[in-house]
Amino acid sequence: MKSHLRFVLRLTLAMVALFAFGNMIPSAAGATFRWDTISQTFPGGVPTINTGGSDYALAADLTSIQISGHGTFGGGVPPTGGGTWATSGPSAGTVTSGTFTVTGVVRFTVAPGSLPPGVIDNIGPNARSGLAVFNIKYSDGSTGVLTVS
Repeated sequence: MKSHLRFVLRLTLAMVALFAFGNMIPSAAGATFRWDTISQTFPGGVPTINTGGSDYALAADLTSIQISGHGTFGGGVPPTGGGTWATSGPSAGTVTSGTFTVTGVVRFTVAPGSLPPGVIDNIGPNARSGLAVFNIKYSDGSTGVLTVS
């Protein structure tokens, strides 16, 4: 059950990254990046991206997971951030939750592209996307690898 939970967590975070890494913000030196699970609102019909969101995934057996998080990496300094997760459903049994912390960056590859015209990004300028592989530590002390794109 624990390995299934970790698989679901990794899958969810990978899907979150489709949005989260759309909001990586290069620092002035161009080497520090920010990631966020985002919330998207539509004030006046205008798509707007904000921090503080959460994302969900649903497995085939109807087990669900919710995650939220944010952090930074790059620039020659240790990564920061992490987030929370909670699962529920048949595989998880009762509601299970915890936290994770990003402890290292294995790899990061920037992808081309930008946000569509007309989207307001309240997180910051220069939104980017890419693929990152993080080392993470769970709240129970165990470790894992998280791949996000």
